Amino acid sequence: MFALTSMLVVAAIPIYPERAPIQIVLGTTSLVVAAVVLACPWRSWPESRTLALVWPAFALLALSTWSSGSAALTGPFFVLCFAWLGLHHGTRQVFWCAALATAVYAAPHAVAGDVSQLVESIFTLVPVSVCVALLIHAHVRQLAEAREQMAFQATHDGMTHLPNRAESMQLLHAALSRGRRDKELVAVLYLDLDGFKVINDTMGHRAGDAVLRAVADRLRAEIRAGDIAGRLGGDEFVVVMESVTTEGVALEVAERITGAISEPIAVADDRVVRIGTSVGIRFNLDGSSSADVVLHEADLALYEAKKSGRGRVVVFGAAPDPSADPSPRKWKARWLCA
Repeated sequence: MFALTSMLVVAAIPIYPERAPIQIVLGTTSLVVAAVVLACPWRSWPESRTLALVWPAFALLALSTWSSGSAALTGPFFVLCFAWLGLHHGTRQVFWCAALATAVYAAPHAVAGDVSQLVESIFTLVPVSVCVALLIHAHVRQLAEAREQMAFQATHDGMTHLPNRAESMQLLHAALSRGRRDKELVAVLYLDLDGFKVINDTMGHRAGDAVLRAVADRLRAEIRAGDIAGRLGGDEFVVVMESVTTEGVALEVAERITGAISEPIAVADDRVVRIGTSVGIRFNLDGSSSADVVLHEADLALYEAKKSGRGRVVVFGAAPDPSADPSPRKWKARWLCA
């Protein structure tokens, strides 16, 4: 835009030869500013710094309009400047720059006493430019929202809005990498709902969907801040816990989850159902195992929980704990996973 402004000023020299020195200075300044803008990595600048580019742009456009004697010649460049504002900045910045542009752009005409150019710039050019900026900003915002929604749909389960299997595996891999780097304990809880298939088969998929959504909500409520809950598929879920101080912390979270899920769930037609969940836990301290291996071993622990009577919490590789209460009331056990 600065380079085009320079060409416009030079082209206007034959029209107003008496202003040739000023036009040459403006043309040279525009080329210098254009070179500086191209050389600087302004795309990586913060918003406040890139907004400063409008100051020389408006000033050069205003002086170019005065030297060329017509706002019609510089008007398209003025609109282009506001189009750039709408592309990279919000509505607040657009209106702020509109007030600035009105003052800067109208000042040379007011000093020269050119009323017609003054009216044309204030009541025609500025409103049109602002409208262009707002339309572009609205379109850019719609595209950004659509892109975010598509990214969310690609990485999250549509039913529960939890991370899907692929995203859960990515998050688990990242958690294990951080655990290996920081030498912290990571716990992986593999959950499978008890009695879900019966509800899905006898009451229909609508009731089953309601159960899955309720389970997802209860998972979010019971895990710690910073923990990750995801849906692996069907009635299987995973919880990834980082920075676990002791195994008891993970066991406590698992017990809260089993207790919350066992509470009544309202489904279609005001009917209430009850389900349970079995949990397999795999602890990983040094992050030496891959995400696939850790999840597989948590699944083995889950299999032991199912085999031992459901509604249990089983730790992979743990020796039997004589103090563990296997009664259904506590829904908790700690068994050896072979």
